[in-house]
Amino acid sequence: RGILAYAFSGLMVGLLWPLVAAPFGSFAGLVAGLIIIAPTWYVSHYLGLIPQSKSQVAIDMGAGIGTSLMVRGFLDHGLSQTLMAMPTFLCLALGASLAGWLYARIERGGRK
Repeated sequence: RGILAYAFSGLMVGLLWPLVAAPFGSFAGLVAGLIIIAPTWYVSHYLGLIPQSKSQVAIDMGAGIGTSLMVRGFLDHGLSQTLMAMPTFLCLALGASLAGWLYARIERGGRK
């Protein structure tokens, strides 16, 4: 069930983002986020397709979206182009790890 939700999220972003974002210029992220991310979040998280419990680490839709777009890039452009994007993915992973660490620190500090 969760895998289908991640695939749905990646598919919607991969297919619709260029179509929705192109006409809006500098407001593209906001508009596409409202039109694409909000409904996929509702379907995936609010309706419960992505399981979340307080005792487990939550993997958000961003991981599924990033993975699906990386695979799409590999299939469209080959291995060499995908490897050229790896520094960007490593920076994203570092940022996500730091955000998770900071969130854990804040949560622990709030419970004392």
